[in-house]
Amino acid sequence: MSASLFDIVELIPVKSEPGRRMLVECELADHTALREYFVGQVEITWCSVASSVIVLNALRGDQSLDQQQFLDLAKTVVEAENVGRCGMTLQELGHALRLHGAQVQVIHAESDRLDHFRAVAVANLARPDDFIIVNYLREAIGQQQGGHFSPLAAHHAASDRFLVLDVADYKYEPVWVPAEDLWRAMSTVDGVCGRSRGYLTISLPHCPVSFPR
Repeated sequence: MSASLFDIVELIPVKSEPGRRMLVECELADHTALREYFVGQVEITWCSVASSVIVLNALRGDQSLDQQQFLDLAKTVVEAENVGRCGMTLQELGHALRLHGAQVQVIHAESDRLDHFRAVAVANLARPDDFIIVNYLREAIGQQQGGHFSPLAAHHAASDRFLVLDVADYKYEPVWVPAEDLWRAMSTVDGVCGRSRGYLTISLPHCPVSFPR
């Protein structure tokens, strides 16, 4: 799908002056932990794998899990060659995370709404014991190369923007994306499964969390 089919989205790089200022103004419970355990994806289609490794290591407080180890166990859900060719769907990633001991909620955008997503994400970002990964279409926010997974790191309330901690760090730095535009990108259809993209909330079983209704 061409980027010309979408409205122009103003992305604010976190390293820019306004981007740094926005970061100072935010609750950084998740950003601090995610940055500590951040890894860039090692293969072009491993955005789901890298995002999961960051989140699981941050939840456990150690750097013991790597991307190949995550994928080795995930092979019971999706063939490794399929991940290498087209990545994972939202549901497949949810199953793979559960195999690694995580408590996961998988939410397709088609079954949710922007205001509820915003409430869930803001509450999640303020807690240190759970994280959120978004699945969105890059073209919908003016970037390139199809569907993508990355963790959310912060929310700037005054501008209603989310900080996407892009795991494809070889080409994109973290950016602040307007909530409405991110939601539109998450609402696009994943051609592999025929359903919309969306998001996952991830915690450990001994750290149950409540979700805004």
